[in-house]
Amino acid sequence: MIRPIGGHVQLKPPPKNPRYRRVKATIDSGCNVLKVQDKVDEMKNNVRFRREEYFQRLKPAGLLKLMEEGQVDFLLLDVRDGESFKRYHMKGAVSYPAPTLTRTLNPFSMQILNYVNKDPDKIIIIYDDDERIAVNAGNLFFEKGVDNIHMLSGGEV
Repeated sequence: MIRPIGGHVQLKPPPKNPRYRRVKATIDSGCNVLKVQDKVDEMKNNVRFRREEYFQRLKPAGLLKLMEEGQVDFLLLDVRDGESFKRYHMKGAVSYPAPTLTRTLNPFSMQILNYVNKDPDKIIIIYDDDERIAVNAGNLFFEKGVDNIHMLSGGEV
């Protein structure tokens, strides 16, 4: 029996033409590896901003870098309820329960007003346990005119 070098010709996939590498299939064949890979690539590109979010995200490594270098003055706000804050919180964090944004006439304390849109070297960072509360709080801060609001991605680490 004679075996061809490089395997059987009929079992090899046809060579891809570089001219058509960007052409997408027009038939929807359901979920496949290429579609999943496209979604993953899109998510990687949109890590800092997500749909319906008007604030920037900050990774825990970025917060650690800010703490170590000290070049940027930041205010760390814990938007969980006061009871959770008393149990544990990050070093240097200030308790600011998220309902304060909607239930008070003037939601910003003097400490927060010292950081609101003052200087490019002053930012406000909010966090909670799992981003459920902080996303809404970040959008409310933005709606109330705070442009320098950031949210810690991944919640409290």
